Amino acid sequence: MFETIRADINRKIRAFAVRPQDQTLFRKRIAPLLELGTLAVVVYRFGRWAYSLKLPVLRQLMIVTYLVVNQLCLMMTGAHLQVESDIGPGLILHNSAGVLVLVKRMGHSCTLTQDVSIGNIDVNPRFVNAAAGDFRLRAGSPCIDAARNAYLLASMATDLDGLP
Repeated sequence: MFETIRADINRKIRAFAVRPQDQTLFRKRIAPLLELGTLAVVVYRFGRWAYSLKLPVLRQLMIVTYLVVNQLCLMMTGAHLQVESDIGPGLILHNSAGVLVLVKRMGHSCTLTQDVSIGNIDVNPRFVNAAAGDFRLRAGSPCIDAARNAYLLASMATDLDGLP
C-alpha cells in the first residue's frame, strides 16, 4: 500500500503546477496533498490494503474503517474508486467531482479530472481480429455507441475506421 501511495503522491507533486513566484515549500510539497482528489486516491489505496489483510479480526476492523471513511470521502469529493479495481501506481485525481472508476484493471500513471466515468463491459466486444491486433469493432458489437464522448481532443474525433 505505501509504495503505491508514495508513487501517487510523488507523481501528484511533479504534476502540480506552481507559478515561479510561488515556489515555496508549502505550494510545491504540501498544497498538492491537500487537494480532495489526493484524499480520494489515498482512501482507495487504504481500502485495497484493508481487503488484502489476512488476519481476520484486523481485516474486519480495517474494512469497517475503510467503509466509513470512504463514505465520508465520497460525500466530500464526489469521487468513487471501486476498491475491487486494480489501479497501478501513479494515479492522480485533479478535480475529483463526478469521478467514478469501476474497472477490473487500469495501468500506471493515470490522470483523471472531473466528470469521468470509467467502467468495463462484461460481454464480448466482437473485435475484427484481436489476435492479429485488429481492434476495430465488427457490425453488431455491443461497444458501438456505448460510450459518451464528452471530452475528446480534435485528434480523437474519429474511430479506427475514420467514423465519428
